[in-house]
Amino acid sequence: MSRYSSFIVVLLLIFTNCSADRSLIKRVDVIKSPKENLDFYYMVGLDCEYHKNYVCSKEMFYRLYKKTMQKRFLKKTVRFALVSGDYKLFQKELKNIENLAEKDSEIASYLVPYYLRIGQKKKAEKIIKNLYKNNKNEKNLELLVASYIDSQKYKKAEQLINDFVDKNGCSTRLCGELLLIKSKQNDIKGSIRVLQKLYDATKNKKFQNEIIKLYLLSNNMKDLESYFAFSDAPKGMLIDIYASRKMYKKAEKLAYHEYQITKNPLFLANSAVYLYEGSYKKNHKVLNKVIKRFEKSVNIVNDAMFYNYFGYLLIDHNKDILKGIKYIKKALRLEPKNEYYLDSLAWGYYKLKKCKKAYNILIKIQDKTQEEIKNHLKKVKECLKK
Repeated sequence: MSRYSSFIVVLLLIFTNCSADRSLIKRVDVIKSPKENLDFYYMVGLDCEYHKNYVCSKEMFYRLYKKTMQKRFLKKTVRFALVSGDYKLFQKELKNIENLAEKDSEIASYLVPYYLRIGQKKKAEKIIKNLYKNNKNEKNLELLVASYIDSQKYKKAEQLINDFVDKNGCSTRLCGELLLIKSKQNDIKGSIRVLQKLYDATKNKKFQNEIIKLYLLSNNMKDLESYFAFSDAPKGMLIDIYASRKMYKKAEKLAYHEYQITKNPLFLANSAVYLYEGSYKKNHKVLNKVIKRFEKSVNIVNDAMFYNYFGYLLIDHNKDILKGIKYIKKALRLEPKNEYYLDSLAWGYYKLKKCKKAYNILIKIQDKTQEEIKNHLKKVKECLKK
């Protein structure tokens, strides 16, 4: 390596961290040889590009362009100017850029954001139309669609996308644009169709979740139920939706049906909860059915919420208070600070006439504003007075 080459490498290392600091760039001028000067600019420009320092890259390639007037350097300069948001350079070299754009479609595409920025939409749209006419690829289509959306020409944009998708399939970016159009038009059904295309193409669950959200937003339970019936959406989601809307009979029916198919005890435990919640009369027949389902599932599921629910049910309905306390203690082993479970345990001791024990538990509960906890504390205090 020559002494001069070593000097270039040292300067290159400086430029890697200098963020195109002008005081350092000026040091380049000490190099006398024009050829070596160009080599230096080129090496630094590439290094800055590698480190995503696009301001620095633009500076280097613009110097190369001004020294050589080679179009390839102007092309790189324009690209880095666009990435770094330097629209002043576009203004300064506009005539040369436009001349180059007539024969170079990539340069022409760089002009589009500049024209849009200065309010010359017609010029931008003309370039984009020519780009797409000459090369009907997805990148050029995205530019044209974005232009139409910006001009609120939604039907044109939609037609273009649909024609392309019918031939080439639905990419995330392109159908994302179509989804944007549908949302601007408040077209929920149309949005669902696009999301279904995206889900079919990618199998990404986020698109399926968005479909379900839109059905819920439109409050169309019939179509939502149909969607779950004919799609691979997990039935557990529909069960949760039923429960959140207090449609307990439907939740119980579907949960029990899923249990029969999958033998998953979680579905059986949920069906027990919804059978109880959905029964207007908590008679002996209903309670025994609920208890039977819990006994078959709760220990396998091993979930604090189910342990507490089952335990409290046994206590509150005087079915088996000691057994109920046992299950609540299981819940508290999993979540020892849960105040609802502590209340359930206190209620069990109250039912056993162990009022002092119940009171000692209840007074540790911080939030005594809950109606049920307030009622329990009141009854326990009355019990202590006897």
